[in-house]
Amino acid sequence: MIYLIRSVRKRNIFRSLFKRNHLQPAIEMNLVRMTIPDKPNSRNQRYVKI
Repeated sequence: MIYLIRSVRKRNIFRSLFKRNHLQPAIEMNLVRMTIPDKPNSRNQRYVKI
């Protein structure tokens, strides 16, 4: 059980670092756009190359 919790924490940390370091700058430089900009945390959110 403890391994599962650690795995989930690692995944969440990786996801937040990826969004901050790579995805957000790409959005700001207009390299990609969100498919659902009104709901950035939607489970159906996708990113499209411009």
